Formats: sequence, C-alpha cells, structure tokens
Amino acid sequence: MQNGLNKFFDSVSPTAEQKQRMLSNILNHSGEEPRMKKVSKGMSMTVIFAAVILLFGGTALAAALGSFDWLIRRFDPVFGNLAVKVEAVSVDQDIRMEVIGARRYDNMAVIYLSLQDLSGENRITEDTGFRDGFSVKMDIPDGENSGMGMRRNMLYFDEETNTVYYEITIDSDWPIADPLELESFLIHFGTALYENEPIDIDLSSVTEAEAVPLGDSYIYGRDSSFDGVPKPAEILAPGFYAEMPHGNERQWISNVGLLDGYLHVQVNSLYGEFGPGSSPDIYLLSPEGERVDGYYVQMFADGEGRIFLNGERVSDDNIVYRYMDFVYPVDTAVLDNYSLYYSGSVTSGAVGSWKVSANTGDTGKQMRIWANTVPVEGILLEHLTLSPLGLSARGSYAGENDTGLEVVLLTPAGEINLGTHDGSWDNNKKTVNYNWNSKSPVDVSAVTGMKVNGVRIEMN
Repeated sequence: MQNGLNKFFDSVSPTAEQKQRMLSNILNHSGEEPRMKKVSKGMSMTVIFAAVILLFGGTALAAALGSFDWLIRRFDPVFGNLAVKVEAVSVDQDIRMEVIGARRYDNMAVIYLSLQDLSGENRITEDTGFRDGFSVKMDIPDGENSGMGMRRNMLYFDEETNTVYYEITIDSDWPIADPLELESFLIHFGTALYENEPIDIDLSSVTEAEAVPLGDSYIYGRDSSFDGVPKPAEILAPGFYAEMPHGNERQWISNVGLLDGYLHVQVNSLYGEFGPGSSPDIYLLSPEGERVDGYYVQMFADGEGRIFLNGERVSDDNIVYRYMDFVYPVDTAVLDNYSLYYSGSVTSGAVGSWKVSANTGDTGKQMRIWANTVPVEGILLEHLTLSPLGLSARGSYAGENDTGLEVVLLTPAGEINLGTHDGSWDNNKKTVNYNWNSKSPVDVSAVTGMKVNGVRIEMN
C-alpha cells in the first residue's frame, strides 16, 4: 500500500507536510494504531480515494486517474458502465470542450462531456448548453433528410475551475458515423431574464420628434383594440436616446417622441446569435398601475443604419439592425402620469468551432436486430434495433402518420416501459424513423420480446 501511495504522490506532487498529513488521515483513526488487517482490500482503496479527494480535491484526483476514471468514480452516471474512455479535447474562444467518454450503438450514443472557461472570466454557468449548435456525424443515405435528438443531464458544476460536466444521450434518424464525430459551433452560457424593469426616461419631457416616412408593409403587431387607430405614415428617426435597463450595448432606446398625437418609443436591436431578444416587451403603466400596450412598427437596416422602407428588403445575411417603433394611443397631455417599462431577456454565449473524433469500439454484439416487417397501427416497422440505450425503428406508412407508438420490453424479471417515441417522418416518402430511449441501461440479452401498442413481437 505504501508503494502505491508513493506512486500517487509522485503524480500529484504534494509537499512533504501534505504527504505526512494524508498518511496520518488514512492510516490512523482517533489516535489508534493502524488496523489494516481488519480492512478489506476494496475498502482500503475506497478510503484512499476519499482521503485524496478531501486533501487535494477532485482536480488533482482527475489528473492522477484521468478524466474518465475520475468522472465514473465520482458521479456513477446512469450509463457510465457503457462508455469507454475517450478524453479528446478541442479548444476555441478560450472554451475547452473535452469528450471524456462515449459509446455509440447504431443510431444512439451516450457521451460524457465537459466545458471549461480558460479565460478566467467564469463565463460557464449551470445553465450552459449548446442550444442548436451541437451535432454528430451520421451515415445518411443520398437524398434523405436527417434529424437528431439530444438529452442533457448536468452531472456537476465546478465553480472553482469554472467547468461543467454532462451526461448526454443522442438518438438520430440514421446510424451515427464510426468513428464518432462531435461538433459544436454555438455554446450558450446562460440567459438573464428581466421583468417589469423601469426605463429611465421622463415622459413629461417628451416632445414632437423628427420622423421618416413609413411603408405599409412594415406594420406589425396590431390587434383588435387598435382598430380605430390609423396606421402611422411616419416613424421616429433612428438614433440613440437612452440605454435599456439591461445595459447591453447590442440593444438601446433609439428614439422617443410624439408623432400624430401618439407616443412613439423606438428600440434598436443588433442582430446576432447572442444578446438581447430582438422583440422586447415595451409598455406603459398608467397612474392607476394598469398596463398599457401599444402596437409596433418593424423595420430593418443595413450596417450603416440605412432603413429599408416600402417593403424593400435585403437578404437575411445583410440585415444587421432591427428597429421597432412602439406606438401608444394615449393622451399625450398627461404623459407625466405614465411610466415606461421593459420585460425581456439577454443571452450570452460563444460562437466558434469545437470538434472531436473518437473510436468507441465495436458494439455490434451488444445489439439485437429484427429485419422482419411488423405492422402496428397502420405503420410497418421494417427494421428494429435494440441496444443498451433503447430501441430504434425504421418503417413506412400508407395513411396519416398520427399514431404514437408505445414500447414495452419483456424480460423474465418483468417489463421495461420505454414509453412513446421521438424521431421524424417524411410525408412525401411515407417513411418514419423512430427512437425509444431507455432511462437506464437495457440488458439486451435478457429481452425475450416486446409489445408495441399491445402488439406482441417475439425475439428471433
């Protein structure tokens, strides 16, 4: 045991004082002599790991054992016994993405992944994720479309190292490529919500404002309460009037003024993957505390601030700004009795390129496949694959595809309900790609059959 500890000490490089304290903690108990003969070999290793974590923390243990072994021992994740060590790293925008372990089964996979902020800005939060910016490479037949489902379970958020650890399960319409290739181009750090925030503008000082002509095609947001209000022929001239309550520079109050006897409040939002929502909720509160909504006029502008009017638009790639002129049909003579408020959200994140590739081994012997056709509720299930992660099926249908199929696996120990499917279908080709995800690893060898919407299917 002493030799084993010395090897571990060499890997984490503690001081002599730390070595002595650790040995004392492990070998002694309440001042008594060591009683190693009464402790099993397995128990002594558990004690060692616990002491190491207490003395050096999880980071040192991860460095000594490797990220994969540390994660499995530390968190015992649901599908941890299925994964194999990967420990592949990709860094961009000072964000380190590591695929710690993974395993693929045809069109399903489990992935253990971490994200760490190396910049020192602590941008990673417990809400960090990928939104739509995460994908796996699939073997997609020519002419076919494909979709992917992802479920993300946060295992741990390490505030000290600003690292978040995830267990991710994936199902796709087609087999996942081997080797496994993962890629991300958007990492969403978090979203800040703002509700009923006052906008620091004294409405009593608002006067007639400079205007620019407006085309009818840019009138949006009218509802029945404004049927008697004529469409404005002008909107406020864009500029800078005040900051928004969130203080983010990608959105601001562009102008406030009176036009045609109505109060106009204009907001400008800079387009981008992250930042304030481009459709803020701007409203008034009356002296009685009642909410007063307006309708809004929407415009677009290029990078030089040139407004596109009268229905003239450029491609989305060239649209940089979105202006919204909020119009309030209130008595402008008593504006000093009203207050202006904002509700909305601001997202933060990084745009970059994170990509890893890993061979997770041959899992063919851990799967069972039905190649025969099974008719259920008007759908012909023509290819079913059972893996430790669940069941997938491809098939076809003749009528309308509006049937939810529930799958129950049959084993000598009892039934395993996989619930209803997710996946996709093609209304033109009348084909389906369905997946049923298990909440825990399936012992494929123990499955004797299944029921799909009550239709029993025996194993071959």
